[in-house]
Amino acid sequence: MSAYWRLNTQGDPLTTLSEFFRALWVNENLDMMLVSPDGHGYLLASVEEVMQVNPFHPMMKVNLACLLVDVVNQHPEKKIGVILRACELRALHELASRGVVNQASLLTICVDCLGTYPVEEVKWREERLSLSHDITEEALRFAPQGGIATYRYRPACQVCVNPSATAGMINIGVLGLPVRKEMLVSAPEGKLTLAAITHGAADDKLIIKREKMLEKIIERQQHTRSVMIENLDSSLPGDVDSLLDHLQECGGCHQCRDVCPICSAIAPHQDRDGRLEKEDVLQWLASCAGCGMCEQACPHALPLTAIFNRIRDQQKRII
Repeated sequence: MSAYWRLNTQGDPLTTLSEFFRALWVNENLDMMLVSPDGHGYLLASVEEVMQVNPFHPMMKVNLACLLVDVVNQHPEKKIGVILRACELRALHELASRGVVNQASLLTICVDCLGTYPVEEVKWREERLSLSHDITEEALRFAPQGGIATYRYRPACQVCVNPSATAGMINIGVLGLPVRKEMLVSAPEGKLTLAAITHGAADDKLIIKREKMLEKIIERQQHTRSVMIENLDSSLPGDVDSLLDHLQECGGCHQCRDVCPICSAIAPHQDRDGRLEKEDVLQWLASCAGCGMCEQACPHALPLTAIFNRIRDQQKRII
């Protein structure tokens, strides 16, 4: 069970949220905060820097879970807040379950994801709109409808069925909500008391409105996922063995693995011929957080999101 509060945004959701993060820093005695205001990762060392935070910028150039491994290891005595999308939090939990990162010193803050554009489209939009905040404002404007039309997103975002903030120590909800008026803050009951830094308990109608929108988003994304898999070229990998062949022949640049939050920390083993071990690749697929960094990094523009989803479906049928 979760406890819910509201934030009254008074027409300015970004400033309201920055003020909340600033108050949270003080309330929870944080030493640092890892954020991604423009698709890159930044480690803030001062509460004054929090006013620059923008968790809804629709570009993702790195999965912050990749950076957290080094940040936690370099600052083991520090209490660190980290603002994550749902796919980044899934990756963090997977790394923690494998003993790669210790979450004891972390305060995880998860935000509803409004989707992210391909990097090239973001650059074009920012040039057209002049300011990066304007592209975020555009994304927030469509939050009540569940986001902008998904065909404009990166493939991983088009098929993501878990974009909502639910598994953080603190969760920020905006999907389906009138964000220029209010947004949701939630936390597991009994874990944190946020009444002093929010604007009171959330109305049940607000919670239900978001839940209904999430149901619609899941249905939409599941349909998109099915169509994407159906339209995948039959010459591309459709099972684990053909994927292993493809990865061995693709040139060995390793860029997909280097940006993967799981593989960058736990590299799949290779046999003496350079072929990846099948069990390691199966584990890779099973633990995939769905962030799509691999596809974004691939120099051959392989549709890895669709390929991985097709193979996962094939594995489920075998089991």
